[in-house]
Amino acid sequence: MFTRLEQENFSPSVDQLLCLSEVLDFDYRDLFEDDTVEVKPVERKKIAVAGTGYVGLSLAVLLSQHNDVTAVDIVPEKVEKLNNWISPIQDDFIE
Repeated sequence: MFTRLEQENFSPSVDQLLCLSEVLDFDYRDLFEDDTVEVKPVERKKIAVAGTGYVGLSLAVLLSQHNDVTAVDIVPEKVEKLNNWISPIQDDFIE
Protein backbone atom coordinates (compact mmCIF):
# COMPACT_ATOMS: atom_id res chain seq x y z
CA MET A 1 0.00 0.00 0.00
CA PHE A 2 2.80 2.47 0.85
CA THR A 3 4.48 1.97 -2.51
CA ARG A 4 1.21 2.64 -4.29
CA LEU A 5 0.65 5.76 -2.14
CA GLU A 6 4.11 7.07 -2.96
CA GLN A 7 3.50 6.50 -6.68
CA GLU A 8 0.16 8.31 -6.37
CA ASN A 9 -1.49 5.14 -7.65
CA PHE A 10 -3.79 4.60 -4.66
CA SER A 11 -6.35 6.56 -2.68
CA PRO A 12 -6.98 5.15 0.78
CA SER A 13 -10.49 4.80 2.14
CA VAL A 14 -11.50 6.95 5.11
CA ASP A 15 -10.91 4.04 7.50
CA GLN A 16 -7.47 3.36 5.99
CA LEU A 17 -6.59 7.05 6.20
CA LEU A 18 -7.56 7.18 9.88
CA CYS A 19 -5.49 4.07 10.62
CA LEU A 20 -2.51 5.48 8.74
CA SER A 21 -2.73 8.75 10.65
CA GLU A 22 -2.65 6.87 13.96
CA VAL A 23 0.21 4.56 12.98
CA LEU A 24 2.31 7.31 11.38
CA ASP A 25 1.30 9.91 13.97
CA PHE A 26 0.03 12.70 11.74
CA ASP A 27 -3.14 14.74 11.67
CA TYR A 28 -5.20 13.60 8.69
CA ARG A 29 -6.86 17.03 8.51
CA ASP A 30 -3.56 18.49 7.32
CA LEU A 31 -4.03 16.58 4.07
CA PHE A 32 -7.12 18.62 3.25
CA GLU A 33 -5.85 22.10 4.07
CA ASP A 34 -3.99 24.10 1.49
CA ASP A 35 -3.88 27.87 1.71
CA THR A 36 -2.22 28.22 -1.69
CA VAL A 37 -5.15 26.84 -3.69
CA GLU A 38 -7.37 29.45 -5.26
CA VAL A 39 -10.92 28.22 -5.76
CA LYS A 40 -12.50 29.62 -8.88
CA PRO A 41 -16.23 29.47 -9.55
CA VAL A 42 -17.23 27.08 -12.29
CA GLU A 43 -18.91 28.83 -15.18
CA ARG A 44 -22.34 27.71 -16.30
CA LYS A 45 -22.38 25.29 -19.21
CA LYS A 46 -24.89 25.03 -22.04
CA ILE A 47 -26.25 21.48 -22.08
CA ALA A 48 -28.78 19.75 -24.33
CA VAL A 49 -30.63 16.66 -23.09
CA ALA A 50 -32.26 14.46 -25.73
CA GLY A 51 -35.40 12.75 -24.52
CA THR A 52 -37.71 13.81 -21.72
CA GLY A 53 -38.63 10.44 -20.26
CA TYR A 54 -37.98 9.76 -16.60
CA VAL A 55 -34.19 9.63 -16.90
CA GLY A 56 -33.76 12.46 -19.41
CA LEU A 57 -36.08 14.89 -17.67
CA SER A 58 -34.65 14.07 -14.23
CA LEU A 59 -31.12 14.74 -15.51
CA ALA A 60 -32.22 17.94 -17.23
CA VAL A 61 -33.81 19.25 -14.03
CA LEU A 62 -30.77 18.38 -11.90
CA LEU A 63 -28.30 19.83 -14.39
CA SER A 64 -30.37 23.00 -14.76
CA GLN A 65 -29.66 23.93 -11.14
CA HIS A 66 -26.18 25.12 -12.14
CA ASN A 67 -26.28 25.16 -15.95
CA ASP A 68 -28.33 26.35 -18.91
CA VAL A 69 -30.20 23.25 -20.10
CA THR A 70 -32.33 22.67 -23.18
CA ALA A 71 -34.41 19.48 -23.17
CA VAL A 72 -35.56 18.18 -26.55
CA ASP A 73 -38.04 15.47 -27.49
CA ILE A 74 -39.80 14.25 -30.63
CA VAL A 75 -43.13 13.50 -28.93
CA PRO A 76 -45.35 16.55 -29.55
CA GLU A 77 -47.46 15.96 -26.42
CA LYS A 78 -44.39 16.01 -24.19
CA VAL A 79 -43.03 19.13 -25.89
CA GLU A 80 -46.34 20.94 -25.44
CA LYS A 81 -46.50 20.03 -21.75
CA LEU A 82 -42.94 21.13 -21.14
CA ASN A 83 -43.49 24.41 -22.98
CA ASN A 84 -46.41 25.01 -20.60
CA TRP A 85 -44.31 24.11 -17.52
CA ILE A 86 -46.19 20.84 -16.98
CA SER A 87 -44.21 17.69 -16.26
CA PRO A 88 -44.92 14.84 -18.67
CA ILE A 89 -43.84 12.33 -16.00
CA GLN A 90 -45.07 11.67 -12.48
CA ASP A 91 -42.34 12.89 -10.12
CA ASP A 92 -42.93 15.06 -7.03
CA PHE A 93 -39.55 16.81 -7.25
CA ILE A 94 -39.85 17.67 -10.92
CA GLU A 95 -43.40 18.90 -10.61
